[in-house]
Amino acid sequence: MASVCYRWMRPGQPWPAGLTLSGLARRMHVWLQPYTDRTADIRRCLQYAMDRKRGGRILLVRLHGEWSGVAVVNFTGMKGYIPANVLVYLTVNPAARGQGLGTELTQRVLRACPGDFKLHVEYDNPARRLYERLGFRTKYAEYRFQR
Repeated sequence: MASVCYRWMRPGQPWPAGLTLSGLARRMHVWLQPYTDRTADIRRCLQYAMDRKRGGRILLVRLHGEWSGVAVVNFTGMKGYIPANVLVYLTVNPAARGQGLGTELTQRVLRACPGDFKLHVEYDNPARRLYERLGFRTKYAEYRFQR
C-alpha cells in the first residue's frame, strides 16, 4: 500500500519544511512538460492562490515521503457570469503517475472549493480524459489576442 499524504496550503500558512513557493514553481515547471508555462508565471499563480484578498487553494500530495503532485485553484471572484474557480494547474511528478494521484487531487479540490470550475487544457493533452471522466465538459472555444 502506498504511503500518500495530502496537505492543503491556504493564505498566510507557512510552507512545509523543505518546500518553498519558488521551489514548488520550479518542480511544477518540470512536471508539466510538455504543457508547461514559464516558471515565473507558475510562481505568480501560486502567489495569487496564497493571497488573502484574491486567494485560492493549493493541494500538495506526498508519495512515500516525496512531494509528488499539486493542484492549484485560483478564485475568480466572478461567480455567476464566470465560474468561481479556475483549476489553473494539476500536475504529478512523472515518476508517480498512474497511481490515481491526479484523480484524487482533482476530486479533493472539487469537494473543497464551492462553486463552479473551469480549466484550460490543450487538445492533445492526455489529461483531457481525466477531466472528462470527472465530469468536466467543453462549453466554449477560447480565443486569445496576445500582445
